[in-house]
Amino acid sequence: MRQVYFRITDKCNLKCRHCCYSCGPDGKSISPENLEKVIDNIPEDTIYLTISGGEVFAVKDVLMHALDYITEKNKERNKEGITPISIQVITNGFWVKETEQTFKIIHELYNKGVRTLAIGSNDRYHREQGINLKMLDPYGNESPLAIALKMLKEKLEYKGGMKVEMPFEIKRAFAASFGRAKKLPAKERDDNQHCIATYMFPEQIAINPDGSVYPCCWAATPSIGSALNDNLEKIANRTMKDKIFRRLVTEGPRGVAKQIGYYKEKDEMLYRAKQCVMCMELFEEIKNGRI
Repeated sequence: MRQVYFRITDKCNLKCRHCCYSCGPDGKSISPENLEKVIDNIPEDTIYLTISGGEVFAVKDVLMHALDYITEKNKERNKEGITPISIQVITNGFWVKETEQTFKIIHELYNKGVRTLAIGSNDRYHREQGINLKMLDPYGNESPLAIALKMLKEKLEYKGGMKVEMPFEIKRAFAASFGRAKKLPAKERDDNQHCIATYMFPEQIAINPDGSVYPCCWAATPSIGSALNDNLEKIANRTMKDKIFRRLVTEGPRGVAKQIGYYKEKDEMLYRAKQCVMCMELFEEIKNGRI
């Protein structure tokens, strides 16, 4: 298993209308005890761990507990000759305001093992909620984040610095019709999403704040297990033995439709163009006993 995508919270300081998880100020987070259970169930061959939300800095105590616990696990890995887990943190960057404070935070993150910071707010929906992207420009000369990153690199000297990822501006919703994004006007939704489980799973697996596990980050399918109770590799191996999920991973929703006898040739273009939404619809049919 190459990468684990772990959402530790649905809590967010914002309430963006395109949020595929319907996150907001009242969102729930994983408890420290359950967080440790999940991390304990990450396979030894995992190389990358992405920690996301919600907004992880809306629950900074949970984020820091996660980083501390992973640091201890990485110490054990080093002793056993196992490659330590590389950590990426995804944030909307609301906390980037003043240079010194920003430097203090990213330095703390670096010391706790974070090597990549992903800014996931480069779109008009986050701007609607008050995010100032000029503060977050990692390549500009004047933004607090860019200056803090330069300060970090200088402090670390030859050890390098922290990589920051910020995608090109997303003018439309980046997700298919999940969560709050379902209410977006049709012209703003991006339903033409290909099934990402077909190239992610089982090399990448997703975990929600309640510990439920999914073959993709959209959680469009039923949960395939609980990371609170079982090793993720065992969950993945068990899932690949299930005929429906195996068809999903190898062929996408089109394969699922054929496996359950729901495929209609006239819908071929829908299966090709709207895979993510079709996946959700197919499993909803199964859940409700209509298939």
